[in-house]
Parts: sequence; structure tokens; C-alpha cells
Amino acid sequence: YQRRVHGETKSLRDTRELLNSVSIQDAYQFIEDNPHPRLWKLLAEASLEKMNFTVAEKAFVKCQDYKGIQFVHRLELLADKQKQMAEVAIYFRRFEEAEKKKKKKKKRTW
Repeated sequence: YQRRVHGETKSLRDTRELLNSVSIQDAYQFIEDNPHPRLWKLLAEASLEKMNFTVAEKAFVKCQDYKGIQFVHRLELLADKQKQMAEVAIYFRRFEEAEKKKKKKKKRTW
């Protein structure tokens, strides 16, 4: 049991490092080779941060996160990049950042 927990922890750490140092596609391949729901969730969240909705959706599917899949679908319906970024900020509970993005959008429309 301890070995399994240690292995999963190492994979989690390795995946976090990968997400910071390689492309999303390389990280996707690593997780495909070492699958675990938590790793897929990390990839989905990193993909959202990078506004890569295609990979985010695939990763949410792999970890069976239905709400995440629906969220990506809603983001894709928004035509405005600023609105998408604001919604992603809300997803990560960064409400001040989201508010700034929405205000920035309102200033442009005036």
C-alpha cells in the first residue's frame, strides 16, 4: 500500500513538473502512458489555464469529470476570449481576476 501511494505521489509530482516545463501534448502523452484520474484532472486544469479547450475536454473525459466537460462546452460557446478567460478565472475561484477581466471587457465596449 505504501509503495502504491508513494508511486502515485511521485507521478503527481512528475506531472506537475512536466506541465510547467513541456508542452501540453507531451504531458498528455506522459499521462496516457501513466494513467490516473488525478493526473488527468491536473492536465485538464493546466489546459484550461492555457486556454487549450480541446485537451481540457479530452482530459476531463479521461477522469470522468462530467461538470468539467460541460464547462469546456460552455467556454467554447463564448465567442469572446476575455469572457472565456474570466470564466476560467471563476472556475479556479480567482474572483478578483475574473472581475478585472470583465471590467476590461466593459471598457472596450464603450
